[in-house]
Amino acid sequence: MKLFKILLIVMLILVFACDDDYIPEEEPTIATIEVVLPDSTTQEPDTPEVPAVVPPDEPVTVPVELSNVYLSGHPVKSIDFENDYVWATTDSFLVKLDQFNKTITYYPYPYTDQNGSSYNLKVDKNGEKWIARSEYLPHWSSIYESHSSSMYRFDENQWTKVKSIGYGEILSLAVDKNNNKWIATLGNSGVYVIKQDSCLHYTSANSGLVYNSVEQISSDRDGNIWLYNYGNLGGLISADVSMIRYDGDNWISYFLGRNFYLVWMRLDSQGNPWVQNPWIIQKLDTANISWSEITPLDINEHLRLQTIEGDRKFWYTRSLNLKGNGIAVYNGSDWNYYTTSNSNLPSDTVYQIAIDSFGTKWIGTANGLARLETIP
Repeated sequence: MKLFKILLIVMLILVFACDDDYIPEEEPTIATIEVVLPDSTTQEPDTPEVPAVVPPDEPVTVPVELSNVYLSGHPVKSIDFENDYVWATTDSFLVKLDQFNKTITYYPYPYTDQNGSSYNLKVDKNGEKWIARSEYLPHWSSIYESHSSSMYRFDENQWTKVKSIGYGEILSLAVDKNNNKWIATLGNSGVYVIKQDSCLHYTSANSGLVYNSVEQISSDRDGNIWLYNYGNLGGLISADVSMIRYDGDNWISYFLGRNFYLVWMRLDSQGNPWVQNPWIIQKLDTANISWSEITPLDINEHLRLQTIEGDRKFWYTRSLNLKGNGIAVYNGSDWNYYTTSNSNLPSDTVYQIAIDSFGTKWIGTANGLARLETIP
């Protein structure tokens, strides 16, 4: 508990020590798109024996058995779904798992250096795969400039790249009803929106954002974009907070006053935004513009909200003593905990939990992709 508080204070001091001479731009800026790697279509190999632990040099499809764990030996950082396919990113390749035809396809990335991590993956409405990649810069001047961030688009034949969307690690990625891609990065830098072949940069000066800090973005079932927007930091943990909903035409702000600004936001099946900080999880009551259904959390668990099943079952990653310690599940009244010691989880270090349309849980871990059909 004491160690966690010390680390939290050190982290927040670093944030306040960053360069705060940010000047919002008057108009959205444009970043060009370029083709970086043409690729042949996926081909069936001469032999099916291509182990998951070997990164491929070119796209290759192999048969697999229905399993509880895929991609053993590889950290799986992000997951998304497309019809019957499960897509996942590792640090070395992109993967398409066809769980009905029982095949898996490996797609190598168009870059060869390993200084970056692909933590965010989204499949858009045209079936194109978007991967957010943040490359670590060893000689950064502030925490806001510690990464160079780019977006890669893949249509299963060809990779394209947004040349640059600035500095700061990419934290959130969402697709709206108009198929625009929304990107939030660490720092006082607004949001980036990829529309067709251009990348717009929105700040409080040229959009409906109230403040310039946005680190959490989600898209609801109707394709509206929700942004956790904050500014005017005070003390070590508080800021002025506004929840923004963008419906494709209008920016609607729900001002919530002073609140914790280091949070995790997810939407339930009804489209209601839930926000979790180290102490509590709470739902936004849009009618009364207030927090409701507040549930206290055990700060010693170091929980991070990953996804909401239905409208009231919460899935968290769990890191006791700042080390990976599996999953915590809360159903509104009871807590259940799952680790490698009491389940088929391949690693206690968990990066993402996602739930497909059949209710199957897909869990990206440091040692592969876990598949759980049912769990108490």
